[in-house]
Amino acid sequence: MRYLFRDMHENISNTQINTLVHQFDFNRNGRISFEEFEEIPKDLPDKSPERQQAAIKRRACTMLLLGTALILLFSNPIMAMINKVAVRVDIPPFYVSFVVLPVISNAMEIILTQFYARKKTRKSITISLSALQGSAVMNNTKVCHCLL
Repeated sequence: MRYLFRDMHENISNTQINTLVHQFDFNRNGRISFEEFEEIPKDLPDKSPERQQAAIKRRACTMLLLGTALILLFSNPIMAMINKVAVRVDIPPFYVSFVVLPVISNAMEIILTQFYARKKTRKSITISLSALQGSAVMNNTKVCHCLL
């Protein structure tokens, strides 16, 4: 556990590590085993590892299909609404898509990124850049859909 936190550039005391181990060491053998660390849904522990993996893959595919269906269902009405708002406030939809919408939809990420960046540590800068990269991907997705 100590090496894990060291590799993540976290300064954690031995007391904190011992507290974590005690919290998650359910069989009280002084170690955290894979079974103790991993949270398994209640319907999976009795199945073989192969069946567990198959069930997890089915759930993942189901969730991906559900997410795709929701995007297909709601993206056109939302984009139509954004275009109507742009027309009503007399701003070209292109600018709304590239300037206004990204700022509004990523306000929390912008604030958190500034907070993390002020710490000026390797981990905080990595978190900031990851948040900005995720926001950029989401914005590009929105913009591309708006332009279509």
